[in-house]
Amino acid sequence: MATSQPPLFPPKYLQEDDLTQECKELLSFLPKEKGWVVSHLYQYQGFWYSSWELQGVIAWQQHFQAQDTDILLVTTPKSGTTWLWQSCSHRESDTLSRHEPTPIACKQSP
Repeated sequence: MATSQPPLFPPKYLQEDDLTQECKELLSFLPKEKGWVVSHLYQYQGFWYSSWELQGVIAWQQHFQAQDTDILLVTTPKSGTTWLWQSCSHRESDTLSRHEPTPIACKQSP
């Protein structure tokens, strides 16, 4: 009978091994509190983030270029994400059926 390995804690996606040097340097200057799922939460621009979330926020801020016509609709998990996604999809298909430019592009993040 093969023995199974216990799962790593925290899971790989919550580990801080893959952080960029820039992110690691920033973390050393930010206020932090002990987390209950991750080792620490860091306060950045008025919000608390895990290290891997903060790295994503920084990358987004550095690379995203908003257009005047962009509309961002964002939800947190379990707060109506599926409803919003379905509403966008319905609106997009309704608009396409009338052969007009689509004002909303829906994209669901993993």
